Amino acid sequence: MAVLVDRCEQQSLVVRRQGREDRRQIEVHLLEEGMSRVTQIAEAHQPELRHLQAHHWLAGISSLNAELKKCDIANIHYGS
Repeated sequence: MAVLVDRCEQQSLVVRRQGREDRRQIEVHLLEEGMSRVTQIAEAHQPELRHLQAHHWLAGISSLNAELKKCDIANIHYGS
Protein backbone atom coordinates (compact mmCIF):
# COMPACT_ATOMS: atom_id res chain seq x y z
CA MET A 1 0.00 0.00 0.00
CA ALA A 2 2.81 2.40 0.85
CA VAL A 3 4.31 2.04 -2.64
CA LEU A 4 0.97 2.98 -4.24
CA VAL A 5 0.62 6.01 -1.97
CA ASP A 6 4.23 6.96 -2.75
CA ARG A 7 3.47 6.89 -6.49
CA CYS A 8 0.28 8.92 -6.03
CA GLU A 9 2.13 11.43 -3.87
CA GLN A 10 4.87 11.84 -6.50
CA GLN A 11 2.16 12.67 -9.06
CA SER A 12 0.56 15.25 -6.69
CA LEU A 13 -2.63 13.18 -6.40
CA VAL A 14 -2.49 12.76 -2.62
CA VAL A 15 -0.69 14.22 0.36
CA ARG A 16 0.24 12.52 3.62
CA ARG A 17 -0.44 14.28 6.91
CA GLN A 18 0.06 13.37 10.53
CA GLY A 19 -3.14 12.06 12.16
CA ARG A 20 -5.34 14.72 13.73
CA GLU A 21 -6.40 12.64 16.70
CA ASP A 22 -3.48 10.22 16.89
CA ARG A 23 -0.15 11.65 15.80
CA ARG A 24 1.20 8.13 15.28
CA GLN A 25 -1.17 7.72 12.34
CA ILE A 26 -0.65 9.04 8.84
CA GLU A 27 -3.68 10.28 6.93
CA VAL A 28 -3.71 10.26 3.14
CA HIS A 29 -5.68 13.17 1.68
CA LEU A 30 -6.89 13.27 -1.90
CA LEU A 31 -5.83 16.46 -3.68
CA GLU A 32 -7.87 18.20 -6.37
CA GLU A 33 -5.95 16.50 -9.21
CA GLY A 34 -6.44 13.14 -7.47
CA MET A 35 -10.19 13.69 -7.26
CA SER A 36 -10.23 14.61 -10.94
CA ARG A 37 -8.45 11.36 -11.81
CA VAL A 38 -10.77 9.28 -9.62
CA THR A 39 -13.77 10.84 -11.38
CA GLN A 40 -12.27 10.12 -14.81
CA ILE A 41 -11.54 6.51 -13.89
CA ALA A 42 -15.02 5.96 -12.44
CA GLU A 43 -16.65 7.40 -15.56
CA ALA A 44 -14.43 5.33 -17.84
CA HIS A 45 -15.38 2.08 -16.09
CA GLN A 46 -19.16 2.63 -15.95
CA PRO A 47 -19.77 0.64 -19.18
CA GLU A 48 -17.82 -2.32 -17.75
CA LEU A 49 -19.80 -2.21 -14.51
CA ARG A 50 -23.08 -2.09 -16.44
CA HIS A 51 -21.96 -5.08 -18.53
CA LEU A 52 -21.06 -7.07 -15.42
CA GLN A 53 -24.32 -6.11 -13.76
CA ALA A 54 -26.30 -7.19 -16.82
CA HIS A 55 -24.65 -10.60 -16.70
CA HIS A 56 -25.03 -10.98 -12.93
CA TRP A 57 -21.29 -11.42 -12.46
CA LEU A 58 -21.23 -9.05 -9.55
CA ALA A 59 -23.96 -9.74 -7.05
CA GLY A 60 -25.14 -6.63 -5.35
CA ILE A 61 -23.53 -4.10 -7.70
CA SER A 62 -26.75 -2.07 -7.67
CA SER A 63 -26.71 -1.75 -3.91
CA LEU A 64 -22.99 -0.91 -4.01
CA ASN A 65 -23.61 1.84 -6.55
CA ALA A 66 -26.45 3.19 -4.41
CA GLU A 67 -24.21 3.27 -1.34
CA LEU A 68 -21.42 5.00 -3.26
CA LYS A 69 -23.85 7.67 -4.43
CA LYS A 70 -24.75 8.34 -0.78
CA CYS A 71 -21.10 9.17 0.04
CA ASP A 72 -20.70 12.70 1.24
CA ILE A 73 -18.08 14.28 -0.99
CA ALA A 74 -17.81 17.11 1.53
CA ASN A 75 -15.93 14.68 3.79
CA ILE A 76 -13.12 14.26 1.28
CA HIS A 77 -10.14 16.41 2.29
CA TYR A 78 -8.68 18.65 -0.39
CA GLY A 79 -5.71 20.94 -0.29
CA SER A 80 -2.00 20.87 -0.03
